[in-house]
Amino acid sequence: MPAFLTRNPDKPARTPKAGRSVNAPDAVRKRGFRFYLASGVGVSPLGAENAVKVGGRVMWQSKPTLALGVGGYGIIGSTQSLPGEAQSFRIAGGYGGFQFEYTSRPDSPIHFAFPLLIAAGEVTYVDSITGSALPSITEDGTQVMMVIEPGATLEMNAFSFMRIGLDISYRYTTNSEIKHFNGETILGSNEMNGITAGITIKVGRF
Repeated sequence: MPAFLTRNPDKPARTPKAGRSVNAPDAVRKRGFRFYLASGVGVSPLGAENAVKVGGRVMWQSKPTLALGVGGYGIIGSTQSLPGEAQSFRIAGGYGGFQFEYTSRPDSPIHFAFPLLIAAGEVTYVDSITGSALPSITEDGTQVMMVIEPGATLEMNAFSFMRIGLDISYRYTTNSEIKHFNGETILGSNEMNGITAGITIKVGRF
């Protein structure tokens, strides 16, 4: 056999360079598909009153620190009535759109996550008992809006498949003004802007 086809037994075998895996495809397979479902409830500003905010999101994680997906949230205010009007009402609305989230040190038992929501939605007022639209509502009683809501979450890895977090966010809307059918303003143009606080539970493959 020609000498150039034989390996010198005294010469050490080549080793992979630092940071390079011999079985790179196997490492990629083991990482798998990461995703999570999140559900949350909180307290949110809505005019002169606070409102309940509920919703959730579906997220895909391109890597442990970065998640992309969609989210949607609904808000419902307390019962209100105007002087001289017999029928009471609640301000209600919802918004949904694209959700982004960065998680710092996700393997740490307690860590921070920073979500950002860019969404569109609508706010109106409904019957306080049935929750249905009032027949007397006018065009000024419904408002379409854009929403940007950045936040921060103090998160705990409860189990390998579950995380629980306390979150705080700031909601900014383009215009949320709505008027009662009698012409009186019942929600100002910036009265949905403000700080929201709540709790979120995530379940998935992190």
